[in-house]
Amino acid sequence: MNNCKGYFLLDAMIGLSIFTFMVVWVLPQMTLIYEERLSLKEKNFGIQLCHNLLQEWVATKEEPSRTLEKGKYGTEFEVSWTNSTTGIEICIDWKGKNNRNEKICGHAK
Repeated sequence: MNNCKGYFLLDAMIGLSIFTFMVVWVLPQMTLIYEERLSLKEKNFGIQLCHNLLQEWVATKEEPSRTLEKGKYGTEFEVSWTNSTTGIEICIDWKGKNNRNEKICGHAK
């Protein structure tokens, strides 16, 4: 133990390579998790928008006046509806932060 003079260069290089590997592996995973989290928030907004439009239709029996709604994170939600003798179907379409096309539909009588 008396001849210990500290870390060798090889020890420092091994530690640095392990750290670099962890950063290169973890950073893309964290980015993906962040994008999926935003996508879930957008989906929740789409569900709430569809629910609110259906509730307005049930109360007034009038078609939705909006065809485009802007979300909190800049996402555009496109509203479409189909009337029938039995009720209405309202659909919300958007492209999420994860670059997937999403669609939520709801029915009311």
